[in-house]
Amino acid sequence: MSWENKWMVGVRLHADTESPVSYFYLVDGTVSGAEARSTAVSRAVRTSGIPARADT
Repeated sequence: MSWENKWMVGVRLHADTESPVSYFYLVDGTVSGAEARSTAVSRAVRTSGIPARADT
């Protein structure tokens, strides 16, 4: 990771029967907050086992 363009992004995911779970990711190599958010959501969905939702 470089020290430029780092974003700390929090993602809260909900499963149908569980309490919300928050994941925090340090994302680099992106040029905007929107791109960092998209990367963090992808990582959270991939590692959490919770299916992606359109409103995440």
